[in-house]
Amino acid sequence: MNLTAEQTYNKRFSDFQGKIAGIKRVELVLALYKSAAAAAGIFVLFRITTAYRDSQLIWLGLFLLLFTAGAMIHEAYIRRRTFLETLLQLNETERRALRDEFPDGDDGLEFMSTDHRYATDIDLFGPHSVFHFCSRAETPVGRRHLADRLERGELNAETILSLQEAVREMAPLVDLRQNIQAYGRLYTKKTGNPDVFQRLLEKPPVFPRGKKWIFLIHLIPPAAVSLIILAFLVLPWYVPLVFLVLPVLLNRRFRGEKEELFQITSRNARLFKSYAKTLRALEETEFTSGLLKDFQSKLEVDGTPASKHIRRLSFLAGCLEIRRSEVLHPILNLLFLWDLHCAYRIEKWRRRTALHIPEWFRIIGETESLNSFACLAFNHSDWAFPSIEPDGCVYRAQNLGHFLIPDDSRICNDFRLEGNGRILVVTGPNMAGKSTFLKTVGVNLVLGLAGAPVCARTCTLSPLKLYSSMKVSDSLDKNLSLFYAELQRLKNILDGIREGERILFLLDEILKGTNVLDRQAGAVALLRQLTRYNAMGVVATHDLELTKLEKEIPDRIKNAHFDGKVEGDRLLFEYKLRDGRCESFNALILMRKIGIDI
Repeated sequence: MNLTAEQTYNKRFSDFQGKIAGIKRVELVLALYKSAAAAAGIFVLFRITTAYRDSQLIWLGLFLLLFTAGAMIHEAYIRRRTFLETLLQLNETERRALRDEFPDGDDGLEFMSTDHRYATDIDLFGPHSVFHFCSRAETPVGRRHLADRLERGELNAETILSLQEAVREMAPLVDLRQNIQAYGRLYTKKTGNPDVFQRLLEKPPVFPRGKKWIFLIHLIPPAAVSLIILAFLVLPWYVPLVFLVLPVLLNRRFRGEKEELFQITSRNARLFKSYAKTLRALEETEFTSGLLKDFQSKLEVDGTPASKHIRRLSFLAGCLEIRRSEVLHPILNLLFLWDLHCAYRIEKWRRRTALHIPEWFRIIGETESLNSFACLAFNHSDWAFPSIEPDGCVYRAQNLGHFLIPDDSRICNDFRLEGNGRILVVTGPNMAGKSTFLKTVGVNLVLGLAGAPVCARTCTLSPLKLYSSMKVSDSLDKNLSLFYAELQRLKNILDGIREGERILFLLDEILKGTNVLDRQAGAVALLRQLTRYNAMGVVATHDLELTKLEKEIPDRIKNAHFDGKVEGDRLLFEYKLRDGRCESFNALILMRKIGIDI
């Protein structure tokens, strides 16, 4: 039986609650077991101090071994419980998302750029934004790839279709998707440096001058240990002390290089482990889509899976963390040149894998962005994957809606715009829905070109480059007026057209930063010019002068409108797009309502 998204998350939430409760019961037993082993060990130790016997040392060692084994098992159960609690949290988040509540925290605000050609206008980043609604990426590299997908817009039809195929395949794989998300959430939110791999790859080698240093770091430890043993048997005590000057000097020689390596890998062993687990999940899943199978084919070096290579780095970084021990580290470093051995093995790892790391991280990032879109597809099974028209300019949709508006208040509209130079001029009173409609057209185009489903019953798209001029404002830091800032936006559109791009433009109140006469003349001239190019768009306006262009260029410009009505002291809107221009406006009514005498 196929469960709905809500049923799936409810079932998983209940299952994880049961598993967590079971683990907590085992943890309680293990805690009692450790306490008993510790108490027995303390008792034996007390007996040794009062009445020593050789057999008591054996018992002390046995209880110490039992306590250590119990502690290790307990730690494994704690890690498992923490992982399950993360999955429990993820399913609660999805249950809230189905109630139109946004996931916690991750709004992608750091990716916002006011210079982007549409990001600000369609609320791409920030609280209650497109990124906030979509993102299920947890690692820094995954979040960056998702932001790139939303900002860039794929313009190759074949690539869009391959992304759609991968999203469709991942959508029902809830276990895989949530495991990948949990690995990222557990290990990368509060630990690790996002750029650690890049810094590690760019770092100069620790041993730059051939093999003599490597020979020494492998020769000195066994020699030092041998001399210490011989000192107990035949050699004078000062012979090993004199020999230990060599490791001291060698450690001093590479002190700067070791410190730099430690600073790069410090506290990142868990971060590396997270990436290794994500890669392993991808390696072990059987995929059919071409894109995901291509990912898998690149996740190995010399027959060894990428996850094992990253786990090896995690292990080495963990070994280097012994530097934090003020008791153990000096001994290991003096006798065994611990730091230099770790550095040598990290160097060895880097030589073998350096060329592959950027590709593996690209795959992790791409997978997390696909995971975000797959979650959309699973949560909203009534949304449509758009058909892609590789040639021409096409945007058709039935029941197109803005997915950031909750289901129970969302009003959907049919939309159709086809052919070079086609422009839809939308008029209507204030608050009737013109700007929201422009955003609806824009955000669904962005999702569709990223390989995601769109909030519509059916949809057909051409790969169109989106430009907009909607929320333009003046800029004190760049010394730009409102009018000039808008001219810059319009210039970007015209420049893109001249470069041969296929464009969809969204314009809200053209040239609002100047006087009425200049605005009308400039807007009419602009629309006439745009009808002659390889572009199409939607223009929202209060200026009825622009609607006259439908009669002048009927094959290129079409009028549509939103309307409203007044009942008593209330303004009512239906938010349905209708043909023709609007004949009713409400500015005077709104001014009277706030106390302006008209």
